[in-house]
Amino acid sequence: MLGKIGPMELAIIGIPFYFVPLIIAAIRHHPKMLGIFLVNFFLGWTFLGWVGVLIWSLWKIDRIPSSNASIEVPSSPRKAGALTIAEERFAKGEITADEFDRIKSRLV
Repeated sequence: MLGKIGPMELAIIGIPFYFVPLIIAAIRHHPKMLGIFLVNFFLGWTFLGWVGVLIWSLWKIDRIPSSNASIEVPSSPRKAGALTIAEERFAKGEITADEFDRIKSRLV
């Protein structure tokens, strides 16, 4: 019976393969995962549908920072190094929060 593949073996191999695009989208935290699931579920049985949804799941994802996220980048590598030192000193308790905020406001 080594050479025969029954319906159970086919399902064990086939179902995960059928949902490879969905698995890839989940691993990549794709923002259109619901759409990928629906297309994969309903059209994945066609070769073109499966290849199309596979490409969609692998397509480059544009990550746009949310509007409430503030990104503070020092204007030079030297200032970035000084900010790192200030953060380390604050973490060790060598400077107070007010001192750290003053240093940070001068550097950023």
